[in-house]
Amino acid sequence: MLLIHVHQKTSRVEYIFRHLLTTNAGLDIRITKNRENFIGYEGPKFSYGIKSFSGILHFSSANLLFENEIQKQDIGYFLHIQKPAFFPVDSQSSALPFDPFATAFYFISRYEEYLPFTADAYHRFPPEQSLAFKHNLMEIPLVEICLQKILEILKKRFPELETKQPVYRFIPTVDVDMVWAYRHKSLLRTSGGFIRDILKNDRAAVKNRISTLRQKQKDPYFTFDYLDTLEQKFGISHLYFILLGRHGKYDKNTQPNHPAMQALVKRLHQRGSVGIHPSYASNFKKEKALQEKQILEALTESSITKSRQHYLVIRFPDTFRNLIEAGIQEDYSLGYTSAVGFRAGTCRPFPFYDLEREQESSLMCYPLNLMDASWQYYQKLVPPAAIEAAFQLIETVKQYNGTLVTLFHNNSLSEMNEWQGWRKVYEAILKKAT
Repeated sequence: MLLIHVHQKTSRVEYIFRHLLTTNAGLDIRITKNRENFIGYEGPKFSYGIKSFSGILHFSSANLLFENEIQKQDIGYFLHIQKPAFFPVDSQSSALPFDPFATAFYFISRYEEYLPFTADAYHRFPPEQSLAFKHNLMEIPLVEICLQKILEILKKRFPELETKQPVYRFIPTVDVDMVWAYRHKSLLRTSGGFIRDILKNDRAAVKNRISTLRQKQKDPYFTFDYLDTLEQKFGISHLYFILLGRHGKYDKNTQPNHPAMQALVKRLHQRGSVGIHPSYASNFKKEKALQEKQILEALTESSITKSRQHYLVIRFPDTFRNLIEAGIQEDYSLGYTSAVGFRAGTCRPFPFYDLEREQESSLMCYPLNLMDASWQYYQKLVPPAAIEAAFQLIETVKQYNGTLVTLFHNNSLSEMNEWQGWRKVYEAILKKAT
């Protein structure tokens, strides 16, 4: 057992120590405030706080884990042995010149997203306002680096300590925002599409629309047969997040009462896992997320416990609280639309910590690492450049035994318009990731 002394037990301390040292290092730990028991313990131990004990391993602390309010932090930033470091501390008695536990908690809790910020047009926290983006660290798993530093010190001091890190995992996910480009639309939407194509003088679109509606060719967005072949080829199973919200400005999927939509949902459920893709509108009327989840449960005749927010809209802590109330156990939303990498500074799953309530929740967050739309619409990468960028991220996640979560949309594999050549990107990612 590893004994840890702190001058004050808090929910933050217990949460981050358990996540880092037990969940991700396999260590049996106990946290104590009792000085006499700590000093008398002859096994592996260290102290965490402001004051150290003579001759005993010590990690100096910042104030963050001993606070119970949300306020602007004096984070600091410097390089320690060529690695990024935050929350500098007095290094005279400390094993490290920074607080790795406070650093990990700050990023995993999404502390900065509770502080005042200027939201983007979709009411989201922009990556440009994040600490990682400002220091060009978006593609570096800072939490895993902190844990690596801690374990190096512990193993050097206590060679008998046996650690066990998680194994690398790959979870390919598909967002089903719009199943069909042309088919199964209302007369109004179909007519509007024709008019728009004509006004743009897009003859190819007009031709494709007519051929598809006459069933002379498959609808280009209906790429699920192709996805089936990829599952067989690479031995994977996709996790599909299905949008079932009512039609609106940002929610445009075929309605769930349509027979073709119902047939697809059942097919995807039989093939693998499905989760709910709470509509954009659900961010402003929390009952919608529950209603949409119940619709999916009725169609699949099974319990739905996984979700990803449409447009990746997350508002801390409300979004995750609403999901927990709706019975969601796993969320896959923690990524940015305009940037790839590690929004929460980690490439491993972690339980959502509600900072306002100061408590760990039952909801597991699976960070999203890379997304097709990030490279296409924001970074403007051509397919070869996207493959190169993807490979770098995949290697990083593998290096730290993380869980790689990728996001492609069924329509981005259509090979239509701006998505020409992106099937090769996805197949290259699958080959590298598996």
